[in-house]
Amino acid sequence: MPFEAERHADGALGSLIQNKKTGEKLLYLTDSYYCKYKFRGLNYIMIECNYCKDILDRNIEAGLIDEAMKRRLLESHMSLEHCKQFLKANDLSQCQKIILIHLSEGNSDEKRMVREIEQLTGIETVAASEGLEIELNMLPY
Repeated sequence: MPFEAERHADGALGSLIQNKKTGEKLLYLTDSYYCKYKFRGLNYIMIECNYCKDILDRNIEAGLIDEAMKRRLLESHMSLEHCKQFLKANDLSQCQKIILIHLSEGNSDEKRMVREIEQLTGIETVAASEGLEIELNMLPY
């Protein structure tokens, strides 16, 4: 089921995917800086965690990123803090795994992001990378 995502451009969508056979639910949200919806019974979450605000600010100060790019990032990509706020606002009681996606190459800290999300939620968290395969399997068969 698609749902509207917040982004500077129209037409951004997230997806709530449910396995008809097992009832498992996966939430997929990327290219959005904020989600106004709350979800229950999620088993897996694939969510954008694009940048750490402090790293972005340092890169701007150092002249590595211009102000126009900063505005675009703030209006189209989810920060670590917004990701954490989203997770806190939702029912994670059945969540088995969180997969962080769409990390910025220069404005993120993968280990920090994974650590902070795991500390916040108590749920196994990984950052997606090329070739990573994750078995989403709540049932042992």
